[in-house]
Amino acid sequence: MTRPSVRWLTSPRHLRQMLEFVGRQTLVWGAVSVVLGLVIFALDLAFAFALERFLVAIGLTVAPLKVAVVGSVAVEATIFLVIGVLRVVALWAGTLTAGLCQVGFEVDRRRDIARWALHSDRAGLGDVMTLFSDVVVGAAGAVSGVFFLAGRVLLLVATLAALAYQSITVTTTLVLILMMVVPLHRRIDRRLNGVSSVIQGSLAQAVARLLSGVKNAAFVHIHGLVGQEIRQVDGEVESYSRGFQRYYRMAATRAAVPQLIGLLVVGGIAIGGSVLFGDEKSRLVAFLFLALRLFQNLSEVAGITAKTRVNGARLIALFAWWRDSFVASRAAIDRDLAERSAIERFTAPVGWRLENLSFAWTPTVPLVCGLDLEIPPGSATVILGPSGIGKTTLLLLLTGLVAPTGGTIRLLLPEGGVPLEASRERLLASTAYVGPDAFVVPGTLRDFLAVGVDTPPSERDLAEALRRSRCDFISALPLGLDHQLTEQGGGLSAGQKQRLALARALLRKPAVLLLDEATANLDVETERGIAMALEELKGAVTIVAVTHREALKAIADQLVVLDAAAVEAAAPASATP
Repeated sequence: MTRPSVRWLTSPRHLRQMLEFVGRQTLVWGAVSVVLGLVIFALDLAFAFALERFLVAIGLTVAPLKVAVVGSVAVEATIFLVIGVLRVVALWAGTLTAGLCQVGFEVDRRRDIARWALHSDRAGLGDVMTLFSDVVVGAAGAVSGVFFLAGRVLLLVATLAALAYQSITVTTTLVLILMMVVPLHRRIDRRLNGVSSVIQGSLAQAVARLLSGVKNAAFVHIHGLVGQEIRQVDGEVESYSRGFQRYYRMAATRAAVPQLIGLLVVGGIAIGGSVLFGDEKSRLVAFLFLALRLFQNLSEVAGITAKTRVNGARLIALFAWWRDSFVASRAAIDRDLAERSAIERFTAPVGWRLENLSFAWTPTVPLVCGLDLEIPPGSATVILGPSGIGKTTLLLLLTGLVAPTGGTIRLLLPEGGVPLEASRERLLASTAYVGPDAFVVPGTLRDFLAVGVDTPPSERDLAEALRRSRCDFISALPLGLDHQLTEQGGGLSAGQKQRLALARALLRKPAVLLLDEATANLDVETERGIAMALEELKGAVTIVAVTHREALKAIADQLVVLDAAAVEAAAPASATP
């Protein structure tokens, strides 16, 4: 994945793609944020002159020739207060639109990440979590910051113009003083760019390490690695902390410099006001207010610029993912979702014919080479072979979730053979899958059994599925099917969760049942009972199982033994020793 530079992102050639990435809703709120910058300037200017007129009205200053008091003190006070309230409302609206701009971007991109991660067969868990959390938040902050900066830059330019109208000499002096600070800000910006990479990399490493430790908790505890893993995560978190501490120091310095300069300059103007403005002291009040607002906005711009620079790396990383991974698969995601929402299921068992099938995850490491295999509809086929030989990959090939690099796969249907790709969605809608780790969602056992089941099962169907999968342990639970499960299925053994997963698969009433080490955590007696129940399904359901256990091998119509040469045997079970 290549990361575009900031210059690449802003080039006219790629502007349309960048605008699509940002999103229409975000662009609308961003544009409103920019316009509000001009509105705030107009209200600042009006507030300054209203203050000038109010001070003249109450007699604190003498009105310059160009100021005519339009009413009584009450009228001038009312105008002053109304403009002040409008200014507060505009500042509130600016903060609100900046937040809506950021949240809108986060929502759009998180939806994209979720669609891609759940559709892709190669999304890494650590990468997904980092994208979904830290990278999206940082990128959204950068996008919101860009719009905020655009509005504030317009505000600064307009404020400088208003100050120049009041006194070109003083305003020119202000600009020259500010230009002297530019080298310091550039030096800080260069350091911020380096800090950004440290922050992003450290958090990504911490998330990946933590997820790995949680996923393999038993191994970590048994092998005494808890302390080591904690130290590894602590190290990455400490690096993340040091990076952000450096960022906050530099950002605070960047924001404080304009404030300090502004304090000195405004103090100088106030002391020398009689020389600069003569007897028109009310003009001095308006000028001082606008000057204070200028330096206040400069401080805000400095702070937001620092934050945007730190988050710029996240924005570039997220755009690179969106361009290279999401956009390339978006059409396939939309097509699959549309097809699965209105698909007609197979009502009869399905078979396969594989001819000269080849597959490789990488071009240099072929996994399946020249495989010829037929799985008759309604049969039971057991796939054997050492770990890493491609047994699970063969299941993915049978479902069309991955495409072969060579050869053909045809579905065997009552009406004849058809290419797998022509009926892939119907096949998936008619298939049930049970893997070594049950897919668990928080909720009751009844909720667990309903996941992936198109229509709510009847009590009779529910009881039959639980009987076939030997889930008699439910009767011993105080709440029965209303027993609450945690996200990891806490309170149930691995074998109990596998039996529940098998019951859920049967409730789907599939034409095809795929079992990937689905009985690996069961005791021999329970597995034998389940195998007998599965044997009753033969003829109505095509069963394909990856296993090393004897009970399922006993009900197989054929055993497929994979070895380094792709397939050693595909023969009736009785013919295989």
